[in-house]
Amino acid sequence: MTSKTHIFKEKLLFSTKQGNAWRLRRATETGFLRRETLNAIICMIDYDKTVLRQQLDKMKNTHN
Repeated sequence: MTSKTHIFKEKLLFSTKQGNAWRLRRATETGFLRRETLNAIICMIDYDKTVLRQQLDKMKNTHN
């Protein structure tokens, strides 16, 4: 049986991966208004990882 924390973790990882894929697609689109630098994308991905860790820590603390 899978725990609620595990399911929540999988959902968060999936949504983070989807967001990263969207950012990378957007970065490769043509036109200077739609283009983002790789540094900006890396910063967003790092931010997503931090938020994901914080949410997982909250979930773990609530179930302990």
